[in-house]
Parts: sequence; C-alpha cells; structure tokens
Amino acid sequence: MSSSQFCPPGNRGVALLLVVSVVSLLTVIILQFNRNMRLNLEESWSFRERQQLSAIAFSGIELALAVLHADGSDNDYDSLYDSWSVIADEPIELFDRGAQLRLTVTDLSGRFPLNSMVNSTAEGTGQGAESGLVPEQARDIFRRLLLSGAFAIENDLQADEIVDSIVDWLDSDSDESTYGAEEGYYESLDPPYAPRNNLMMLPNELSAIKGVTPELLYGNDEKEALVDYITVLGNDKTININTAGALLIQSLDDRIDAEAAALLVEYREDENNLEALSEPSWYLDVSGWPGDIQLDGAVTVTASNYFMIRAAAALDNDELTMSVYVHRSGKEKMEILYRRVN
Repeated sequence: MSSSQFCPPGNRGVALLLVVSVVSLLTVIILQFNRNMRLNLEESWSFRERQQLSAIAFSGIELALAVLHADGSDNDYDSLYDSWSVIADEPIELFDRGAQLRLTVTDLSGRFPLNSMVNSTAEGTGQGAESGLVPEQARDIFRRLLLSGAFAIENDLQADEIVDSIVDWLDSDSDESTYGAEEGYYESLDPPYAPRNNLMMLPNELSAIKGVTPELLYGNDEKEALVDYITVLGNDKTININTAGALLIQSLDDRIDAEAAALLVEYREDENNLEALSEPSWYLDVSGWPGDIQLDGAVTVTASNYFMIRAAAALDNDELTMSVYVHRSGKEKMEILYRRVN
C-alpha cells in the first residue's frame, strides 16, 4: 500500500509547506545563534582587551607613584628636572603584542589654586592656614591671568563677571557679588540647579558657573585652555615658582611683563641653575629681573604637594587612559585623591 493512500494530494502540499517553514525557522534560529555567539565572543575579547589595558595603565600609575615617592625622599624642592617630570620623554614598550605605555606627571602645585579665592575654615580643608594667598590677592592674580590674552575672554567686564561668579559659587553665603550670581540666577536656568556654595572638587565644575564658556575652559584653535592653568584639588594656597607657567608667573604681579616672566623660565630651564631653585627667592638673582619686584614669600614656594598622573595604554588598535590625582605629604605618604578612566 503506498503512502499516498494515507496522505491526500492537498495534505502533501501543506506538509511540504510546513517542512519548509520549520527548516526556515531553524535556519533563522541557527543564524541568530551564530550571530549571538560572535557578539559574545567579541564582547569577551573586548572585555579581555580592556582588562589588559587597565592592568597596563595601573602598572604605569604604580610606577609613577614610586618615582614621586623616591623624588620626595631625594630632595626638598621640585623642578622640571626631577625624575617625575622627565618620565614622559619616551613611551615604555615592555609588553607583549606591541603594547605601549606613556606616562605624564603634572605638578598641580605649579597651577593657580582656584579655591584660594575665598576664605574657608571648614573642618578638614586646611584652608584656614595663615600662610599663602589671601582671597583678595588670589582674585587679582586670577583676573590678570584671565586678561593675559591667552584665553577666550572678550573684555574686562567678562573677567569681572567670572571672578565674582566663582567667588559666589565658592562662598557659603547667599550674598551676590557685583557681577556674580547666586541661587536665584541658577534656579532660573533650564534645567535649574543650585550653586555649590563650597570649595570646588574638580576643575570641570567651572563649566556650571555663570560667564564660563567651553571655549574659555577647554580652549579652541586660537586660544589656550584655562583648565590647564588651574587646580582645585588639595588645600594649598601657594604656587611653585619652579614649575608655574610663564602666564601664571606674569599674573603674580601687575608689574611683571611677558619679557620678565620669560627670563625666569629661561633661567630655570638651564641645568646649571638647578641647585639655585631650592630657594624661593632665586628669581632675584636672574639677570634682567626688575629689582623693585619682590614676590610674596608666603605665596611662592619651591616644593610641590599635589600631582596628576596620566597613564595612556595602547594595545593593538585600542587605547585607555587612566588619570590619578595624588597628594604627596612629607617624604613618605602618597594619597590618591581621585581616579578617572576613559
């Protein structure tokens, strides 16, 4: 007896269609399964690569910490000839598959301490220290820095607005400065937010303050980035004259011009003058320095306490950058204040 006797012709067509549908469905399932497996493998590989990059970057951070620790034990002052400063001269190639590690250590004590623009005796901040910048002095220096011509500032009024707005952002009261802004201004924005009314934690917080534009903070094709000249970490109210940029040196006193600031930079770049940099008054011995200009000895120092370590790891076509902000106190203690990975 043939099978056709049990399966009428019409049913055979339906059965064939059902078989084709099942095969098609299984094909889709298999293709999707293969796709998911490939994605999972790619994600696993990507995760493995990122873990390797993180390990490389972290090892770089540990190396830089060791260099900073050793440097703190070697001498009592910091300059751009120190081992932590020259660590960025060459990339480190000590890993398999052509992996590279590039380290840079930036002296944050050679930048302008933004939080010094207000008084604060909050517990644990250390801002009530007797030595260092006083608020009025800090505001004058910062205003001169803004108006140096290096940044995207349109006029004196914008500089005044930024200075007053930063002061209002930092201080704990609700009294609005002449050109500043307090809670009423920030609540009128869309979306609204409240001013910190406390010391800043990170430099990019400046972007939330009235008058501060992205071009000012991060620079553009024609102007420099203000973020490269300021620091908000730590409780220092001093500036390391051995590592401060020429613009900041010029801003320390309204009588210092670009030529005088360049003289100091040139002097400290001469290795023959390295030992002289241990004393904060070394600038007085620089040939051509105006004799009537003496910097505030309570403000200009030669030792640094705060640093930023940046470890850039590269493996195949992937990259990872780890930034760590460090407080070095005395000759022994190294404290990591903040870490960022991107």
